[in-house]
Amino acid sequence: MGGTFKAMNKIRPGAYINFETVPQNLLGVGSRGIATMAVTANWGAEGLHELTQADMLNGNYEKIFGDTDRLLFELMLYGANKALVYKANEGTKAKGTIGGITVTAKYGGTFGNKISVGVSKDLTVTTYVEGNEVDSQTVTQISQLIENDYVTFSGSSAPTQTAITPLTGGDNGTAEYTEYFKLLMTKKWNTLACTDDTMKDNVVSLVKTMRETEGVKVQAVIGADEDFDNEAIINVVQKVAIDETEITPAQLTAYVAGITAGADINESNTAAVTPFTRIIDEKTNTEIEEGLLDGKFLFSYTADGSVKCEQDINSLTTVTAEKGKMFKKNRVIRVLDEIANQITSVFEASFMGKINNNDIGRTTFKNVLVGYFNQLQGLNAIQNFVAEDVTVDAGVEIDEIIVTANIQPVDSVEKLYMTVKLS
Repeated sequence: MGGTFKAMNKIRPGAYINFETVPQNLLGVGSRGIATMAVTANWGAEGLHELTQADMLNGNYEKIFGDTDRLLFELMLYGANKALVYKANEGTKAKGTIGGITVTAKYGGTFGNKISVGVSKDLTVTTYVEGNEVDSQTVTQISQLIENDYVTFSGSSAPTQTAITPLTGGDNGTAEYTEYFKLLMTKKWNTLACTDDTMKDNVVSLVKTMRETEGVKVQAVIGADEDFDNEAIINVVQKVAIDETEITPAQLTAYVAGITAGADINESNTAAVTPFTRIIDEKTNTEIEEGLLDGKFLFSYTADGSVKCEQDINSLTTVTAEKGKMFKKNRVIRVLDEIANQITSVFEASFMGKINNNDIGRTTFKNVLVGYFNQLQGLNAIQNFVAEDVTVDAGVEIDEIIVTANIQPVDSVEKLYMTVKLS
């Protein structure tokens, strides 16, 4: 006789064997690189859209957002692998009656006013965007026309020959961010760019709620010279430029959010060279020192005149026993946030309700944690870690465990103190 067993209570002699999977490598280092922002766009469907560098090159960007401030998207994708961009305005759709056809832009916004339609003698209906042909259909009845990426058609008679005529009446409308904040509570992202100063209070509230209530560790970048005093808020206050194009602090949040999201947990943006060609409001050495002490993310020049990030810090200024000086560094925050997010995710997926709260179960969980922290140490994200730095004990309640982990994050070398003695 043989088989499996749930308890050692078999009657007949035999081999009873259970096969179980031992959790291994459940905890891996999480992926980063997702930045997000909300924009008032002149084209596109209201809601959240994913953009990558490829979309900026292959024409998808124009189909999604028209010609909305392309620079803002390029700044974010300079460092981010992916941008979650929310179109916060619905706007009014451009319209026109052309050759007896009611032509309506697919989306609200002023970009719709750049669309034109003409009907040729052979009843070919052609759609143009900024003078470039994007669609052509030959029909005998208006009802046969099929909507394209830019317009919809309506009507029931036969179209008539008409010269190329632009649509009119497209308007951007006003932005509304409530739905954006709701969506962010359910999406995976790393850093938010506050590109509109009117939403900064809501951004701060969102980030605090996600970190403290939901347990999801994210950061935000705000372009306002205020005392946020929070490790989750990065404060940008300067103006820079690319050649003759000036970039405001609100626009600059897209760049800082992108490089922050895109930085690995073992990387710092301190002294990182930027694509900017000049600093409009360059600061003196004293002003830079004061700004850093005030938790400002600043820009300065390298020796060869390139524009660099001065120091990769957040707005935290109040140091306590619970939050020491290291909490000011974004590299450290990335490590701590990585640990919190990954352990929470794996615990809920693979341990909660699935593993017994006994010595075997707690040891299994500890082994997973030890393996994970060894990975982080191998990446130089933490240092001086040994297995004894992790303890997993039973809690007061029968379903509780108490975990203690002593972790020492690694920071980048930023200061050199050297004494040269001459003999």
